[in-house]
Amino acid sequence: MAAIYFKHIHPKSEIMIFEPDPEALPLLKKNIETNGLKNITIYPLGLSDRETEVSLENSGTDGAKIGTAGNGDNKIKLDKLSSYINRGIDFLKLNIEGEETAVLKDLAESGKISMVKEICIEWHSFASQNQNLGELLNTLERNGFKYLINHFDYQINLHLKPPFSVSDKTQYYLLVYAKNQEIPQNNL
Repeated sequence: MAAIYFKHIHPKSEIMIFEPDPEALPLLKKNIETNGLKNITIYPLGLSDRETEVSLENSGTDGAKIGTAGNGDNKIKLDKLSSYINRGIDFLKLNIEGEETAVLKDLAESGKISMVKEICIEWHSFASQNQNLGELLNTLERNGFKYLINHFDYQINLHLKPPFSVSDKTQYYLLVYAKNQEIPQNNL
């Protein structure tokens, strides 16, 4: 749906989509074909700070996540986003199920983050993983980005309103929007 939305707003844009979920790929391809979208490249892999293979836990909803302790329905390949960036990026949307900080760290270490004007990140906090929001925000700050944070109000986050009820199964999401202050901003 994001590709359809962005193509509607910016019809001449070039879009790269990284989709590791083998169950989502046919629907993605059908949506692109049905809507006659051009200049879209699909990579059937996930993103991280390394090249590896991991398991993907499919939740039966519109999302999945990297498997914990080898749990997962499918084996998927992960690759570095920095390997695919070789020119300026106007807008980078990351919704990569817990690998956001790793990808940003790799982009910073490779110097490729300086080629990105704007980033929208769906940051995930899963009960089984260490929290790393501070590291993500520090990476943005150190690389000249100014950011805003918004809390999702999905059903899954309703228990995070006072009084708080946090357990070993608590997960929540934040939306982080960032602009590179070192790149002149113009209308995309």
